[in-house]
Amino acid sequence: MIGRTLVESDADLAAARAAQQQYTMTVLAAPIPDAPPPLPPTDCGNNPAPQAIAGSGPKVFDELSAILAANPPPAADAPMLEQLATLGVTPGATPSGGEPDDVAALAAGVVRGDKQIVGLANTSFGGDGPWSSLQEAGRYGTDYLHRAGVAKIGLGANVPEESMYYVARTDSDGAPLRGESGYRLHFPAGGLPPIDERGFWSVTLYGPDMFFVANPLGRYAIGDRTPGLVRGADGSLDLWIGAKPPASGPSNWLPAPPGEFVLMLRAYLPTDQSWTPPSPESAS
Repeated sequence: MIGRTLVESDADLAAARAAQQQYTMTVLAAPIPDAPPPLPPTDCGNNPAPQAIAGSGPKVFDELSAILAANPPPAADAPMLEQLATLGVTPGATPSGGEPDDVAALAAGVVRGDKQIVGLANTSFGGDGPWSSLQEAGRYGTDYLHRAGVAKIGLGANVPEESMYYVARTDSDGAPLRGESGYRLHFPAGGLPPIDERGFWSVTLYGPDMFFVANPLGRYAIGDRTPGLVRGADGSLDLWIGAKPPASGPSNWLPAPPGEFVLMLRAYLPTDQSWTPPSPESAS
């Protein structure tokens, strides 16, 4: 489960944290007969790169085996599970301690699989121009590579009816986005992300590893709920993205680190899934 608590502004942080401290999860029913075993605890403190599955080697299949025991998969996964079982990946097993040939195959397979996942995550999921979109997020069926690619850059992505995700790694000229270059994201009047009145949109900046990068403003996203945004006289909106603030000041500035970065625009409750964000234009 991924829970979100809305923070309206910095002044709202204390109230949001107080609300989070009140969240609880309680088992309401009596213990379930023949309940599956609990998952082993995750050592989060010693896992500096949880998205780099190749670093775990064949032990990643130990975790998969534990999950298969605790959370039995749907029938559609049977063909894949039959193949994995030939290498010792079965519910509750420890494949990393299996037959040497099987362990070697698992070790080679996780490296190859990781390369495929990284390759998909670093290229377009579909769309023209700098922005690619996750058109089929949340609906994977047995397309395991697509599921893994989305999880690499947006774990827990909603279905398109709930939210649209657009990812940009290049500018309007096809060059990689770099903080020292600086960019303008121009939304013409009437050209903001089309969303339901109950929805919202935001542009978030990530490093190449898809994690936040510290910046002097402590601002990691900018959108329709950002206080103090300044619009043009005609209702247009310019967002400035770069390592240095624009001459107009920091109100519409999304700070970027030196070097390459990634942008993700999220539109919650979209009303037009064919809409595409404007291209990042060089501000120099």
